[in-house]
Amino acid sequence: MKKLSIIEIYEKYGTADCLGGYTTIKYLKRCEGYSAAKERGDIPAADSVIKKCASADKLQLIKAKYPDAFLLPVLKENNALPLCLCINIGLPICLSALCVNTHKRKNMPAIQRILKKPVFCGEIIPGKNYILVDDVITQGGTISSLMQFVSQRGGKISAILSLAYARGSKKIIPTRENLAKLKQRFGKKLTDFFEEYGLGDDAAEQLTNSEILYLMKFSNVENIRKKTYNIIRQKD
Repeated sequence: MKKLSIIEIYEKYGTADCLGGYTTIKYLKRCEGYSAAKERGDIPAADSVIKKCASADKLQLIKAKYPDAFLLPVLKENNALPLCLCINIGLPICLSALCVNTHKRKNMPAIQRILKKPVFCGEIIPGKNYILVDDVITQGGTISSLMQFVSQRGGKISAILSLAYARGSKKIIPTRENLAKLKQRFGKKLTDFFEEYGLGDDAAEQLTNSEILYLMKFSNVENIRKKTYNIIRQKD
């Protein structure tokens, strides 16, 4: 199946609903049991955090609105929060899609998040409706990759759900106008930059709204390249 841009996925399936945002990232991280749930896969700790951040009534509204949907949690590293959020909703859960490149994205700078997108593998039921579930959405790169994974296998995306969103990140799908502005400013040099890091020539089409706004802060591609180089050098 042809790989669609995330704008085309939105236009095809009407993925307009970004649900959740029940708490702030700051409050979430302060919850007792957060580290155990996020970093060690502690299910009871994750369940406790979910109940502190999202009321049962609000989660049941999702079940009522999307009765035929499957919940598809982001399953990677040792983070039990997306799965426990799904359990508390009560809809069927798809556990057949796994993240296979476990980059530690927790404290990763924005440009590295763009260049090191998660890769998913597994099975998706063609024609089935899915709600994509994560605990925190910052730039939306993980959800963007999961959207691609589902759509390429014939699944339909009903909504996106997260406990918390970074400021401005609840709008995941960029406008065609913003994407055009990005391409106009950087042209083929941006494609060449992405290809240097192993991304395809359609990498710009896979950017989220937050990722585009971040890149638009740079005046030229060379400054993006310098920023990336400096980050890599500091880590070495």
